[in-house]
Amino acid sequence: MLFEEAKRVYEAWLSDQGYTARQGQLDMMRFIAQSLTRKQRRIGVVEAGTGTGKTVAYCIPAAIEARRQGKTLVIVTSTVLLQQQLLHAELQQLADLFSPKLTFGIIKGRRRYACIDRLDKNVNSHGDESVDLFGSENPSRDDRRIAGDLLDRFNTRQWDGDMDAVPIALAQRHRSSFTTDAIGCHRQSCEYSKPCPYFRARNRITSLDVVVTNYSLLMAAGREGIDMLPAPEDCVYVFDEVHRLADIVMSSGTVSTTTSGVVEFVQKVEDFINRLMNNVEEGHPLSSGQQDILDTVPRVETLVDQLREHFSQLSITTTVEPDSQRSVFRFVAGRVDESTSDHARVLANVVGGLFVALNELYTTLDDARANLPLWINTDVLGRAVRSVTELLTTVRDIKSLFEDWGSDSPVASARWLSPDGNEWRMHTVPIAVEEILDSAIWSQAHSVICTSATIYSSQEFDQFKQEVGLNLSDEHFRRIASPFDFRRNVRFQVANIGFSAPGGEAFNNAAAAYLPQLLAKNRSGLVLFTSRADMVKVYKQMPDDFRSLCLMQDALSMAETIRKHRRTIDTGGQSFIFGLVSYREGVDLPGDYCQHVVIMRIPFNVPDDPVIKSQKELLGFENAFMQYDVPQASLRLFQACGRLLRSETDRGSITVLDRRIIEKTQYCNELIRPLPDFEIVDLKNPVNPAA
Repeated sequence: MLFEEAKRVYEAWLSDQGYTARQGQLDMMRFIAQSLTRKQRRIGVVEAGTGTGKTVAYCIPAAIEARRQGKTLVIVTSTVLLQQQLLHAELQQLADLFSPKLTFGIIKGRRRYACIDRLDKNVNSHGDESVDLFGSENPSRDDRRIAGDLLDRFNTRQWDGDMDAVPIALAQRHRSSFTTDAIGCHRQSCEYSKPCPYFRARNRITSLDVVVTNYSLLMAAGREGIDMLPAPEDCVYVFDEVHRLADIVMSSGTVSTTTSGVVEFVQKVEDFINRLMNNVEEGHPLSSGQQDILDTVPRVETLVDQLREHFSQLSITTTVEPDSQRSVFRFVAGRVDESTSDHARVLANVVGGLFVALNELYTTLDDARANLPLWINTDVLGRAVRSVTELLTTVRDIKSLFEDWGSDSPVASARWLSPDGNEWRMHTVPIAVEEILDSAIWSQAHSVICTSATIYSSQEFDQFKQEVGLNLSDEHFRRIASPFDFRRNVRFQVANIGFSAPGGEAFNNAAAAYLPQLLAKNRSGLVLFTSRADMVKVYKQMPDDFRSLCLMQDALSMAETIRKHRRTIDTGGQSFIFGLVSYREGVDLPGDYCQHVVIMRIPFNVPDDPVIKSQKELLGFENAFMQYDVPQASLRLFQACGRLLRSETDRGSITVLDRRIIEKTQYCNELIRPLPDFEIVDLKNPVNPAA
């Protein structure tokens, strides 16, 4: 039996590490073993409470079964932190317990690896002009120095080209300049293809037992047909941090562009073609292709002008839902009206022709790189190839948006317009997540294990089933309780600062006055907001002496914020982090690093969000608030509470300033249902923040 074999490896791991067995780990391993050995629908979903030790619990049985079936174990996560933990802790510890030894590695998208060709071009870019002959910004002297430093480190094997482990500080423009994407990559025709960090990683995974990757790469591989990972039928998948899967699927397919952006793009194409033709010699093969491109430019400009005029008339029709507060015009249920669809379809055809012509030009230039013809200078050729690859990336996105809006049978998406003066931005976000996942994963994969510390909501597992399209029986789902004693180790209290519901200037002022009192006896804390505007207002309203102890999200990077916070605590000081959703989900601050979590308000959906509205329409709820909003809020509340106890010895407090959690009888019990076994204390008497 798979479980018995996994248990033997587990016991060997416990002995090596000096640990004792955890019942939650054993229960999770048994459930995973059962899920992976079903005759069909080998899919299991398990919520593993904080402290379960889920990574070991899934690695052991999944690796055994993958090897037995001749498959690759692919572990997918949403954070670099967990990827590094797997590579440098659990998988490292487990490898020698397998015979033969378990092999493992990581694969990421091209943008997460340095492009050695681009580093070399940055180093060897000379000239005093700020832009090159195609109008692109030239590397500065400092840019060339940084590129040279990285290239030296790579050539001397001090750095492997992983941009997540870059040894020096880089600005975002450096990361863009020193990396490339699928279109810009020259693959085997590149002179640096053999030492290329991306292809080294990609070639290595074919021989590995376990591959660690991220959701974005998984979705890109499926969407674009790129064979960066083994085919789904050859994979045993483990989806960790799976509570983020639906959001990542939607964000990976999101496309947006402006009417002015389309015009600026085709003008940039025209400028590029003219500059290129001024820098080639007689006998070049570009004439017919470049004329096709130049002929397209004025046509696109005319069509975009017509589209602008059409959009300006939409506000007085019934085809869209105007929202004056957000200044958007949303297509109800994402269905684009026939007239708008006609405009988009024409533009899709014209822009599609431009894409084809640019792609043919790229092929001609790329062939020239290999043959080095006399009709173009080598430096001009290199710069032209880089420029045309950037143009191809942009035109592909514009083409896909117009194709989506002009389709006769569009996929279910949220679609809306946001005006900006005389210009318009078009948005598309795919919301049929269940269809995307079923075609790419659920119906294709050999087997899948989904896990996270927070999947269960007020509707039990139904919320997750609905989000990702897993209509499976109860035997496919399991909840493993956290081993922590929440009732003894957590004081969960609902404060009363004089407001039955949060929001508004008066509430923010009261909260700003109350927080210094509330946190005075704590060395550390995490204050969680649902609105950036509210966070900034509360931060600015606090007394100077307390504000000096606080770190607000985005003032520094998340990594630097946490480092600074930890340093302050380590040296005996006080430190409190003010954060939004990213701090609610993915922060690990054990022990004295987080003694108090403050939840400013229940994390309900923003009611006028175009994506949320379209999702509700697609799902057709009778009571969308109770069936959709409350379950999602309960799950997010659960995630926020999970920031406090990170080990069995942790102690602390959770304070909620939103009294709806106990006073709104319509839904308060639903919000509390998925939470751990807290003893909830109601601080009924209003506090005096000014005292």
